[in-house]
Amino acid sequence: MQPSSISWIAGAVVLAAVALRTPVAGQTALSNQDTLAALLVEVRGLRVAMEQMASVGPRVQLAMGRLEVQEQRVNTMVRRADALREAVSTAQKRVNEMQDRVTNIQEELGNGTLDVKRRSEIEGVLPYAKQDLARATGDLQRLQTEELDAASQVANEQARWAQFNQLLESLERALAR
Repeated sequence: MQPSSISWIAGAVVLAAVALRTPVAGQTALSNQDTLAALLVEVRGLRVAMEQMASVGPRVQLAMGRLEVQEQRVNTMVRRADALREAVSTAQKRVNEMQDRVTNIQEELGNGTLDVKRRSEIEGVLPYAKQDLARATGDLQRLQTEELDAASQVANEQARWAQFNQLLESLERALAR
């Protein structure tokens, strides 16, 4: 073969290679652009997810702190309500005992078999027994009012605790997504 025919063949091969590579290069450019666009969308999605996670973290910590404080408040209120319930029970027993004492004194006075000295002593004790009964009854009523108030406060604090708990559950659902 002659050098010019070899040049022609070499030139044709180079031209064919260039011609074949040109559409592939265009396809590769399009493919690269599609890949870059998809990667860009993915990176943006990851950024949004990271921002959401970053904002949820402090909210979860704050909600947990509030829940713990609220739980302490509920426990304190429950202990107070229990103490008041016990105090009401003790006061009720005291009122019952004093009522029995006043009733016994009145029955003894109504008996009519007492000597004058004993009757005078009992008549002197009766007003003090009635005063003690009135004070004990007043204390009982005050304690019963406080007990009702404490029970109401416990219910309110438990409702607030439930709200904080629901907030944590909604944050948990948001994190699950």
